[in-house]
Amino acid sequence: MLNTLHIAFFLTFALGVIFSVKAQKLTLSLPYNSDKNILQDFILESDHSEKLQLRIQSYDVTGVRDSILVYSYADSLQPKKQNGLLVEKLEHKQNGQQNSFNGRYKDILHKNNTFPAGTYHTYLTLIAGMDTMNHLLIQAVDSNLDNHSHSRYELNTIYNPSDGKRILGVSLDQNKTTAGLSKAANTLRNATKKVEKTLSKKGFDVSYREGTSTTYVDLFYQSRFVGYYKVDLTTSLPSTIKQQKEKLENNITGAVKSELENSKTVFTQFKELYEESKKKEVTGNLSLSGTVASGQEENSQNENNYYEVAGQVEIPVMNIPVSLEGYYTSQDKNRIAKASYLRIHYDTEKAKAELLKLIAGYKGKYDEAVSKGKGLEGVYNTYLNQLQSEKTKMLNELKTETGVSDVTQFKLDTAGVFRQLTTTYEKKLKDTLTQASDSITGNNKPLAKAATTKDTVTQLYNKALRKYEQIQEMEGKIRKYYVLLEQYRNNNYFDSVLAYDKIKNISEGTADEKTYKELAKSASNLLPEGTARKFITGLTNLDAGIITKQVSTYTLNGQTLKGIDVGYDLGFCETGFTYGRVEYVTRDGQVDKYNGYSGRASFKPAKGQKATLVYYGYMPSRKMLNEGDFFKDVNVNMPTFKDPIHIVSAIYNGTVAKNINIEAEGATSFRSTREFQTEEVRIPDKLSYKIAADGSIPQTTINLKAGMEHIGKQFENNSLPMNMSGTDKYTAGATGQFFKNFLTLGVEYNYLIQQNFASRSTHSKWGFDIKTTSKRYPSVSLSYKPFTTFRSFADTLNIPQRPILGEVWLGKLSYQIKKKTYTLRLTAIYNRNTALADTTSSNSNITQLNTIYTRNKLQLLLNLGRAETKADQLTVVHGKTNFLGLSAGYTLNPQWNLSIGQDIGTAPFGLSRYATNLGCGYRFKRTPLAIRGAFRYNTYKMIETQAWKKIYAGTLDMSWDFRFKMKDKT
Repeated sequence: MLNTLHIAFFLTFALGVIFSVKAQKLTLSLPYNSDKNILQDFILESDHSEKLQLRIQSYDVTGVRDSILVYSYADSLQPKKQNGLLVEKLEHKQNGQQNSFNGRYKDILHKNNTFPAGTYHTYLTLIAGMDTMNHLLIQAVDSNLDNHSHSRYELNTIYNPSDGKRILGVSLDQNKTTAGLSKAANTLRNATKKVEKTLSKKGFDVSYREGTSTTYVDLFYQSRFVGYYKVDLTTSLPSTIKQQKEKLENNITGAVKSELENSKTVFTQFKELYEESKKKEVTGNLSLSGTVASGQEENSQNENNYYEVAGQVEIPVMNIPVSLEGYYTSQDKNRIAKASYLRIHYDTEKAKAELLKLIAGYKGKYDEAVSKGKGLEGVYNTYLNQLQSEKTKMLNELKTETGVSDVTQFKLDTAGVFRQLTTTYEKKLKDTLTQASDSITGNNKPLAKAATTKDTVTQLYNKALRKYEQIQEMEGKIRKYYVLLEQYRNNNYFDSVLAYDKIKNISEGTADEKTYKELAKSASNLLPEGTARKFITGLTNLDAGIITKQVSTYTLNGQTLKGIDVGYDLGFCETGFTYGRVEYVTRDGQVDKYNGYSGRASFKPAKGQKATLVYYGYMPSRKMLNEGDFFKDVNVNMPTFKDPIHIVSAIYNGTVAKNINIEAEGATSFRSTREFQTEEVRIPDKLSYKIAADGSIPQTTINLKAGMEHIGKQFENNSLPMNMSGTDKYTAGATGQFFKNFLTLGVEYNYLIQQNFASRSTHSKWGFDIKTTSKRYPSVSLSYKPFTTFRSFADTLNIPQRPILGEVWLGKLSYQIKKKTYTLRLTAIYNRNTALADTTSSNSNITQLNTIYTRNKLQLLLNLGRAETKADQLTVVHGKTNFLGLSAGYTLNPQWNLSIGQDIGTAPFGLSRYATNLGCGYRFKRTPLAIRGAFRYNTYKMIETQAWKKIYAGTLDMSWDFRFKMKDKT
C-alpha cells in the first residue's frame, strides 16, 4: 500500500495533538526485553480517576515506500498516581489484532535486545470518559549498534579475545597477524568466519562496507537493516574496545544523547547505561614473593628466608563491590604478633561514591538537556514560522491559480482538486462544445478550442499538484518538528518530576549524611528496576576477618579486631553490631587479647543532626588470663577482674547555626550496677566525656576549633591501646588562608591536667604550622606539634599501657621544574622528634634532600641526608649517620624495565655502609602476569674496630591480575 494512508494518519494525529479535547503530557518508551517479556514504559500526567482506554499503533517509516505496522496495543488502565503521574509498564501479549507484534521485529528485539535502526511513528489514542486525546511520538533508533545490544557484545567479545574466555586473566584466543595490514584490519580478517558463524546462529546476516579509514560491519535480519558496528582501521581494535568499555564504566554521561530526535528521557538512558556498565565481573590480583638472604642486620625482625602470598578479589553483589583480601607471610610461624590476615569487606562507600558520580552526571546531563531545549525551542520556532509563512503564501498562490477556495479540504485526495478545476471550467467547456455541435459549415475550431480548454485544465492540475506536493512536504515538516519539540518538552518535564526533583538537592556535603539506601531510594529512577528496593542496599557495612573498627573514642577506637562487624539502615535508624577478639601489641612486644562485643543505633532527629547510642562490653580472653606476664606489674583482684566491663556511650554530631560543627560523646564504664551503690565509687569518676567544635568566621578564610575532654579516674577500658584515665584536656586552634590561598597559617594550644589518686600535674603546649602553596615559586612548610599521651610517673610503673610525652618539628621545601622534554622535582625535609616515655628520653633529627629527574623512559633519583638519633640502646652507627642513595630506572619497552642503585653511609668513624641494588622486571604481552627480580649486596660495620659484614639477598616477585565474567550475556 502506498504511504499516503500513513501520511494521512500522521497528519490527523499531529493535528490531534493540537485539537484534542484535552491535551495532556505523556511519553512512551520503545518496547524492550525484560525476562523474555516485551514491556513498555508509559507515563501520563492525568487528573482522571476513572479507567483510561489506551490504544497504540506503531509504524516503521524508515526510508521505505510502504510503512510497516510493528505493533498494536489496546488496554484499559487504572490510574496509579506517582508524583501526580500515571506510571505504567505495558506488557505486550499476543491477543488478536488489538494486541499484536510483528514477528520479525519481535525476533530482532529478543535476539539483539534493541529495535532495528530507523524511525518509528507511534500513535496513541487515550479515552477518559468523554475526553479523547490523540498523540504522536516520533521515535528514532541510531544506526550505530547500542551499548546494550547483544550483537555489539558478541562482536566486542570476538574482536577483543582478552575480554572473552579467560582463565585467571589469560586469553584462550590468539590472533595471527598478516603483513601489510593494520592491527584492526588483521583483527577483522582473522575474525570474519567466527563473526559470521556466531551471528548466523541467531539469524543475522553480516556484510562489510569500506570507508577511507573505517570499516562498517552491517547487520541484517531477514533483509531488515539492524545496525552497524564501526571499526577504525588506524587503531588497535582490542584497545579501542577496552577504552570504550572503561569509558562507559567510569563515565556513562558521554553516551547519553540529548538531541531533538532522541525519544528517550535522560533518566531512561542513564538506567540502561548504568545497567550495561555494571556487568558482573570478578577482578583481582594474586602475588607471590620469596626472599633469600645470607643474613640480617642487627635488630632486624625479618628472617633470612621467607615467602609472602597476597591476594585480593572483588565481586559485585547487586552493584555493590564485595572484596576478599588476604595476606600470609611464613615469618608468622615464629612471631607472637602475627602479620597475616584475611578479611571480607562489603564496600558500600565505593558503591556510594559511584552512585554519587551517577547522580552528578545525571544532573549535569539534565541541565544540558533543559538548556539545549530552550535553544532548540528558539531555533525551530523560527524555522516553523518561516515554513508556515511559505505554506500560507503557496496556498494563496494555489487559490489564485486554480480558483479553488480551499485546496486543503481535499487532504491527500488530489483527484478532488482535478474535479474542482473541471467544475470551474465546466461552463466554458460546455459552451465551447455546444458551439461545435451547432456548427453547420463543419468548422472544427470549436472542437479544437474545447480540446485546448481540457488541456489547460490538465496543465493547471499538474502545476497545482506539484505545488500541492510542496505544501504537503512543508506540512509534514511543520507537524514533525512540532511533535519533536513537544516530545522534547515532555521528556524534560518527566525527567524533572520523576528523577531530577528527587536528587537536585543532593550534593557532596549533604551526601555524607545519607546512607547508600537513602541515596538509592532518591535515585531509584536512574537504577535498574528493583535495585533500590533490595535488602542488600540497606547494609551500611559488612566486614569480617581481621579488621580495624572505629565506633567511638571510649569504646572501639581503631583496635584490631578478629571478628565481624555489620551495619544496617532500618530507615528510622541505622543499627550496627560488632563481635570478636580485640587485639593490640603492647610496647613490650606482647599481644593483649580481649573478647569484645558492641551494639549501636544512630538516629537523625533533624537535618544535619545525628545521635548515636553505643553499648560495648569486653572481658580478657581465657588465654590472656593464663599468661603470667599480664599480671606482673598489676595487683589485680582476679574474681572481679574476670567480670566483663560494660561501657555505655552517647554520641552527638551536628551543625549549629551555619558555620559551626559540634561533636560530643559521653560514656561510663562499670562491671555491675552494684559499683554505683558503694561509697568507694564516685559516679563522676566513672564518667568520661568530650566536646569539640569547629567553624569558620563568616566571609573569611579563617577556621576556629576548640575542645575539652575529661576522663574519670575510675573510667575503665583496658582494651584501648592507651589508657588516659584521670586526664583533662583543653584544646584551641585556628587556621587561615591568605593572599589567594598562597599562605596558610595555623596555631593550636593544648592544656592538660593529669591526676591520679595521690598527685596532680599540669602541662601546656603551643603548636603552629606555616605553609605556602604555589606553582610558580617553591612551596615551603614549617610546623611544630607537641603531643602528649600520658599518665603520671607513678601510674606508669603499674600499668603496661605507658604514656609518652613529646614534640615534632617538621619543615619541607619543594619545587618542580617542568619542561617539554624532562621534569625535575626537588624536595628538602627537616624532621625533629623528641619523646619521653617513663624515665627514658629519646630524640631524632633527620635532614634530607630528594631529587627526581624524569626524561622519556629514564628516571634518576638522588637521596642525600643526615640522621641523628639519641637513645641509650643504640650503637654509634645508628646515632649519627650520613647517607647517600643513587638509583636509576629505565623502561626498555612496555614489557621490560631495569633498575640499579647504590647506597652509601658514613658514621663518625668513617665509611660504615655501601650497598648495591639491581632489579629487572618483565610484564607479559598477552598475559596479565608481571615478574620482577631484585638483588642486593650489602656491606656494613657497626663500630670502627668491627670487621666488615657482607649480606647477599635476592627477591623474586610475581603478580597476576585477573578478570572474568560471572555470567555471560545471552
